[in-house]
Formats: sequence, C-alpha cells, structure tokens
Amino acid sequence: MRELILALAQALMLTCVAEACPALFMKRRKEWLKSGLICNVLTNPLLNACLWLVQVHYSQSIWWCTVAIGEVAVVFTEALLYWSMVSVSYKRCLVQSFVCNTASFIVGLCFW
Repeated sequence: MRELILALAQALMLTCVAEACPALFMKRRKEWLKSGLICNVLTNPLLNACLWLVQVHYSQSIWWCTVAIGEVAVVFTEALLYWSMVSVSYKRCLVQSFVCNTASFIVGLCFW
C-alpha cells in the first residue's frame, strides 16, 4: 500500500509540473497555474487509483480503454473546473485542458 501511495504522489507531482508548462505561456498565468494545481489534485489521484484497480483486476486491453475514457473525462472535468475558476469562455478552458493533459500524458508515457 505504501508503494501505491508513493506512486500516486509521484504521478501527481509529475502531472503538476507537466501541466504547469503550457500555463506559463498564458495571459493571467497565476490564475491558470493555481486552477491547474487544484484541478490536478482533484482529478489525478482519482484517475490513477482507478487505473491501478483496473490493472490489478483486468487485462491490458481493458486498461488502455480505461486510460482513453479516463483521459477524456478528465479533460472535460478540468475544463469545467477551469471555467469555474478563471473568467474565460468554456471553449478556451477546454482547449487549455486538452493542451495541458496532452502534455501530461506524453510526459507520463516517457516515464512509464
């Protein structure tokens, strides 16, 4: 159990760093960085815990389907969270969420 908690914490830290990079290029970067951190604390551990459970109980192909569905759900969830915290259009929040999560996913694949 300790290894799982450590792995979840490492994944969260890596995700926060990866998703902060695109936010550095945004206007009102402090708002985007703060809201991005909040989004990641809310969504990352939940998704990674779900992925761990699927990995333990199901096949690798089910795991990849869960990754795809989970990532799409996280993009839309984080877009809603951004929209509630940063005063910009939902479309802009959706683009920001997609860019940040794509960066995070690519970095995660590199470390996987």
